[in-house]
Amino acid sequence: GSTDGYTPALIDAAVEAAPNARVFHEPASGSPGRPRNVGLAHACGEFVFFSDHDDWFDPRALERLVGWARVHGSDVVIGKVVAHGRRTRIPRLFEASRASVPAPEAMISLTPHKLFRRAFLEEHDIRYPEGKRRLEDHHFVTHAYLHASVISVYADHVCYHHNDPGTDENFSQTRSDPALYVQSNVEVIDLIGRHTEDDPLRRDAMLER
Repeated sequence: GSTDGYTPALIDAAVEAAPNARVFHEPASGSPGRPRNVGLAHACGEFVFFSDHDDWFDPRALERLVGWARVHGSDVVIGKVVAHGRRTRIPRLFEASRASVPAPEAMISLTPHKLFRRAFLEEHDIRYPEGKRRLEDHHFVTHAYLHASVISVYADHVCYHHNDPGTDENFSQTRSDPALYVQSNVEVIDLIGRHTEDDPLRRDAMLER
């Protein structure tokens, strides 16, 4: 959906030189939900990872995350994140690598920058809400946490650099419609409620976030 006149061609040129990469051009959707779902629909690997356009990986991040997931049978791996130009509320999550953490503890990290086992997402039909909205990542990640048999934390090395784009043109930096923001939160709350009817303690622990 870029309209700057050069980004689509730049991406096409990069992909042409990379036999293991593909690009799909989509009209602007107003939020990341639609393009992420398109990517997921075309993915054919064992795992998927969702990255934002203004962030970057450590060079061996995916290799390390996939290796960790295979060893521990992880459905979701939360790799160590460092923030640049923004605050992060999750440094204590990365004090040590852990084979498994409970979903309520993982709830402190609701950004989509994680490794997901693709077959697990397909099995539970986990997708992003689409359209111009807020917190589509919270909905997706919470849904994954609710179904995951194993949620792991990999903290031995930095995996993902979460960057502040430094501009209010970024959708997430613009002023939100309060009613839309509340509705997005309500949807996540309802999602938790539907999947924890028989476990009120787990429900309350997840809702605390």
